[in-house]
Amino acid sequence: MTTICRHRLFLLLPLLLVAARLDAQERESVDLHGLQERLPRAMGASSGDAFGILSPGRLLVKFDGGALSADHYYGVASELRRFDTNGTSYTRLFARPSVRYGLFDRFDLSLELPLTYERLTSAERFPERSIGRLASVDLGAGWGALQFFSSNDTAITSRTSIAVRGRLSIPTGFHNGLDNDPKHPSFLDDGALEGELGLAGVYVTPELEIGGRVGYRMRGEELEDEIPWSLSIDLTRIRGAAIGVGAFGAVSVADPSHPSRPFYAGSSGTAAEQTEIDGGRGIFRRPDRETYAGIHAGVTVDLGDTWSLGAHYGVRLVGTNALGMSGAWLTVGYRN
Repeated sequence: MTTICRHRLFLLLPLLLVAARLDAQERESVDLHGLQERLPRAMGASSGDAFGILSPGRLLVKFDGGALSADHYYGVASELRRFDTNGTSYTRLFARPSVRYGLFDRFDLSLELPLTYERLTSAERFPERSIGRLASVDLGAGWGALQFFSSNDTAITSRTSIAVRGRLSIPTGFHNGLDNDPKHPSFLDDGALEGELGLAGVYVTPELEIGGRVGYRMRGEELEDEIPWSLSIDLTRIRGAAIGVGAFGAVSVADPSHPSRPFYAGSSGTAAEQTEIDGGRGIFRRPDRETYAGIHAGVTVDLGDTWSLGAHYGVRLVGTNALGMSGAWLTVGYRN
C-alpha cells in the first residue's frame, strides 16, 4: 500500500479542524458511494439526518448487512456485457458495523469497520476464488456550515442545512499495487488508501426530505481519483417511518474508456493484452477507473425511541468500465 500524495492530504486537515454552525441532528441514513467500492450507510427513519452533526454526547450505532452481485459489466463503450460464456459471477456479502459520536458542539466523529466475503465462481473454466476479511478501517469527521429556517406564525415549516464531511479509509493490507499481490494472485487486491472530502445538504419539511451529497475521493496506488455523488427523496408523512428513493454514482477524473489494463480477462484490451492478463486463470481485478450511476429504494421504521430497522435495494443502471452491480441489505440502528 502506498500513501496518497502529502500535499493532497494536507488539504483535508484545516477543514476537519474548523468549528461549524449547524445545529445537531440525530440520525443517519442512505449514503451510497457505489455498490462495489463503498457500501450503503442507512440509519434512522429520515435520510436528511445523515447531513447533520450530532450533539455532544449523542451516539449512533448501526449495522448494515446484505449481498451484492454481478454477472455483467459495463464495457469501455458503456455497453452492458456478460463477463464471459463460462457462467462467471461475482458476489459480495458484507457486514458493516459503525459508530458515530458527537465530540463537541457542531463536530462529530465516526468509525466504520466493513467486513466482506467476496467470491468469484465459474460454471466451466476457472477455479472458484474467495476472500473474507476486514476490508478497511474508515475514520470520519463532520462539521456544519450553514442552516436556514422558514416559519409561519406558529411553527418552523422547513429547514435547509449544509455540512462538510471528511473520511479516511485505511486498508488492512500493505502490498504496493493492484497486481502481483502474493496473497491475492488472481482475485482482487488488498485495497488502497483513500481520502474523501465533500459537501452534504438537506431540505426538511414535516412530510418530505430531500438530500444531496457530492465529494472528491483521492485514491492511492494505481486507482484514479473520482467524484462520488448521491441524491435522495424521503416521504416522512407517517410518524416514525420513511419511504425513500434516490440516485447515486461516481465519475472518474480519468477517462474510464481507456483503463490502464482490463479488470477482467475479456473485458477490454487487445487479444494479446487479454492473454497476458488472463494467463488461463481468469484474473479478476478492481477497475482502476470507472464511472457509473444507479438508483436505490428503501423503507425505514423506528422501533421505539432508540431503535430503527430498514430494508433497501440498489442497482447500477449505466456505467463505463464498471461492474453491473445490484443487491439488497438490511440496517439495524441504535441512537441514545
